[in-house]
Amino acid sequence: MEGEKEDVNLLWTGGWESTYRLCELIFLKKRIVNPVYILDPERKSFREEIKAMVAIRGEIVKRISSDASLLKPLQIVIKDDIPPNKIITEMYDSIVKTYGGLGRQFEWLARYADWKDLYRLEIGLEGNTNSPRRPVYAQLEKELIIKDESMILGNKLDDQLFDFFRRFSFPVFNLSKDKILQLAKGQDFYDLMLKTWFCHKPRNGKPCGRCYPCEQVMHEGMSFRIPLSGKVRYAFKKLF
Repeated sequence: MEGEKEDVNLLWTGGWESTYRLCELIFLKKRIVNPVYILDPERKSFREEIKAMVAIRGEIVKRISSDASLLKPLQIVIKDDIPPNKIITEMYDSIVKTYGGLGRQFEWLARYADWKDLYRLEIGLEGNTNSPRRPVYAQLEKELIIKDESMILGNKLDDQLFDFFRRFSFPVFNLSKDKILQLAKGQDFYDLMLKTWFCHKPRNGKPCGRCYPCEQVMHEGMSFRIPLSGKVRYAFKKLF
């Protein structure tokens, strides 16, 4: 039907940013969402991430029972099943060589998007409030334009290497964790946000307090999400 919007393909991890976007799309924008989770067996937190997604998805389905078609089944793809792509891998390596740190997951996420021929695949890369962006993200910010309430690459790039990100859309790129917290607090899905997962190296099913995502949570003023044991580990890491 003319005027209908396309389904949204969203990379969902059960984390803070991607879950906010999932809830925003479904509850506020009434958009149909195809959530995708790329499972990395080497990632120590994948069990907790899946548990979080199962719990959150179950609650969403209950709340949209009259409009359940908005949330499509979760697609789980094993990272190693994504076909190799020499061009994408070389682009990724060139970006890292030029700009420094860019998570390896971007390389296989870009290969996935190319494999499935997806454009505007939404990814939950957020801003921060307490430190400058890494050089690669600072350059990415220069290359992005606002389009349909999200951010995508512009047609003209300052650095052609960043065509690597052509298939992605960045809906929360200019939102910090704290800003998302403030936006979510006023919504009926805020309780679902508290079910999200973020720690990369869980201890007994709880956030460790020492990994990079845990440090981010502490720095962004969301320490209430870290248990006492994690806060102690965080403090010891900072001291020693």
